[in-house]
Amino acid sequence: MVDYCQNITCLNNGICQSLFLGYKCECISGIYSGPHCEYTATNIIVRQYMSRSFAYIAILAMCSGVSFIIVLDILHYVFHIDVAKQEREKIQKERILQNRKAIRSKEPRIALRFIYVNKPPLTE
Repeated sequence: MVDYCQNITCLNNGICQSLFLGYKCECISGIYSGPHCEYTATNIIVRQYMSRSFAYIAILAMCSGVSFIIVLDILHYVFHIDVAKQEREKIQKERILQNRKAIRSKEPRIALRFIYVNKPPLTE
């Protein structure tokens, strides 16, 4: 019997089987197909592209966030431009007003002082 699998390479861990007057590559997993197990299933290819695209989007989001912070720091420390100064002052004023209203709305505090009656005198 002639071994037809002698010079045949099945890709992606496929197993070559000699047949009468030929050979056949048996693909172990259902992911691969074709005469030499060279084709990948469509759903695997789609998942690979999607995972790459999500990774690229995440990298772009992180880079844009870091670059935004760097630009704000350059504006603040090099050019002495504070972009958020007005908003920060507005928030601080609102907090001060809220604290004043909270203090005014509280009942006045009463200090209690205990006076002991019939206390024995201190002896020296």
